Amino acid sequence: RSFDHVLNNLGPHGLPLIGRADWNDCLNLNCFSTTPGESFQTTENQSGGVAESVFIAGMFAAIGPDYAAMARRQGNEAEAQRADAAIAQMRQAVIDHGWDGAWFRRAYDYYGNVVVATRTKTARS
Repeated sequence: RSFDHVLNNLGPHGLPLIGRADWNDCLNLNCFSTTPGESFQTTENQSGGVAESVFIAGMFAAIGPDYAAMARRQGNEAEAQRADAAIAQMRQAVIDHGWDGAWFRRAYDYYGNVVVATRTKTARS
């Protein structure tokens, strides 16, 4: 189910949508507080955003082959081949949209802007 959850929730760059948060619960790129000091855990997500996680995509590409191998061990070659194809697509999405030529981007925010890349002040500090 988790493998398909990632595949069924891809953003415009073919990277996994962050949703509430990615692996780092403090990285919330879809929810915005209107009250100073409000916890992100009680803030509602904004709809329509395209926040994507390059990090989740990398984890999917790294761990996905284990899923394909398990499918093969169970004799489910069709599922293994489907997984292999999805992993290859995710790896290509990371190369095409997660790599800026010198650094991996961290994510894309609600508006589709890059979060941390070579050209950002944060990455240079």
